[in-house]
Amino acid sequence: MGFFSHITNWTTLARRSLIAPASAAGALEAPAGERARWSDRFGSKLLLFGLLSLFSSLFPMLLSRALWPDGLSAGVENLLWPATAVHVVGLLRLGAGAWPAVLLGTLLSQLWLGRPWAPSVVNAFGNLGEALAFVWVLGRARVRNGILNTRRGVLFFLGAALLTPLASALPGAFTLCVQARLPWEHYLEAAVVWGFANATSIVLIAPGLLLADPGRVRRFRVTWPALAWLVAGLLMSWFGVWALFRAGPGVALAFLVLPFVLWAALRFGVKAVAAALLWIVGLFYAAVIVHAPLLPAGQMEVTLRYLQVFGFVVGAGGLLLAALGRERADAMARLGEERERASEAARREERARLEALRYQIEPHFLFNCLNSIRAVSTDVSREMLTELSDYFRSALTTRKSDSVSLREEWAHARQYLAIEQMRHGPALAVRFEADAEETLDLALPAFSLQPLVENAVRHGFEQSRGPFELRIAVSRAEGRLRVEVANTGRWRAASAASGTGLGLENVRRRLALLAGDAASLKVRHDLGWVRVILELPELREVQA
Repeated sequence: MGFFSHITNWTTLARRSLIAPASAAGALEAPAGERARWSDRFGSKLLLFGLLSLFSSLFPMLLSRALWPDGLSAGVENLLWPATAVHVVGLLRLGAGAWPAVLLGTLLSQLWLGRPWAPSVVNAFGNLGEALAFVWVLGRARVRNGILNTRRGVLFFLGAALLTPLASALPGAFTLCVQARLPWEHYLEAAVVWGFANATSIVLIAPGLLLADPGRVRRFRVTWPALAWLVAGLLMSWFGVWALFRAGPGVALAFLVLPFVLWAALRFGVKAVAAALLWIVGLFYAAVIVHAPLLPAGQMEVTLRYLQVFGFVVGAGGLLLAALGRERADAMARLGEERERASEAARREERARLEALRYQIEPHFLFNCLNSIRAVSTDVSREMLTELSDYFRSALTTRKSDSVSLREEWAHARQYLAIEQMRHGPALAVRFEADAEETLDLALPAFSLQPLVENAVRHGFEQSRGPFELRIAVSRAEGRLRVEVANTGRWRAASAASGTGLGLENVRRRLALLAGDAASLKVRHDLGWVRVILELPELREVQA
């Protein structure tokens, strides 16, 4: 019992590693009130498992007796041994506690056909040994994301499929040699062929049994790509398998099966590969039944051995390619998530910097306005305070977005200029020009026009002789928006000590954050005018 308890633990590990694992073993951890019901269900499943073991063992032996009454070489006469795949899947789904079904199913099938007790018992225990060994190998794999979903898991699966059938093939061939039914010099060859038949059975049949999910059949929808793959693949694989039994180019034509399996792996995943492999098993048996009476025994043995090797290679290639595709898809998904997180982090960083710059601009403007109000008479102060209140009410209720319409930006700047015109009177002349009304619907970074206007008024008066003129012109050409803020006077270079140049630097940094090299902010001074020119690509919509 200690041995089987260890096997049970390995079975649990393997089952948790597989795709779509059965939950029968979970009943062992169920509350006490549910264990009786689970026991009843387990008993019915155990009975069904035993019947499947009996049928899957009888089928190849009855078929080989009907097709080749004189018999073929050991390991070849059955083509495949479906019982191996049934036993492996049954233990994985039900747990190692279902081992009596493997033993009795195989033993009864041997005795049913009149075989002696000794070789029947040896073969029965050999079938049980290979199934338990397979479970042990998968339990040692400890693949978390599913055995058939990862390249490492598939390699464990294929390695187990190749090695564990030796537990049945070696004693089985030994029994045949002891009974003088097989020359000793052919012992190793028979054991290898026998084991390969069982290995091919695992590779071709076990994935389909493991991944079968009857509950999802009702939700299955056929798409045009899937239907095209199915029709073309069935026709090509049908022709390819049947070509194996023809002389000449038949072996080459057999590779028409490969596109059917490989396309399933690339396009649809491991479940489609498992379904395709089951179809190929059906084709193998159909082709053998039809062509068995037509080929001599020697040629039939060669063809059957080729079918075993060919089936293993096709199944292994399809499962490996599906696992690689799944790993690549998972890697691309993780890369996309990482890029999205990095992009979101960058956006948040940029928004934080924009908010910091915005808060830096708004207090700067507030202090300038308060200084202007303090400089005028009390009769005008009330009206100036009203304009200032309207400005901040508008600014605070405006949504904090990366860009706003030029019309909205001009409204903010105009409220500031109204305050300045109250202060300076006729000495300040303002003109606004737009090449078209539609231009005002274009967007630019929020709070980018007002700092340019403020900078022009603040420093322009200091450098101008006579009346001060301010002109704001907006236009567009060749998919770019051009905003020019020009004022009379001379250019005053920025000075860290005096705090000048803060507004321009803030606007320049925000342009770089939002538009990169596609935006520019230039300063020109000629003929008594200072011109600040902002250019950026046209933005048709305000970006939230």
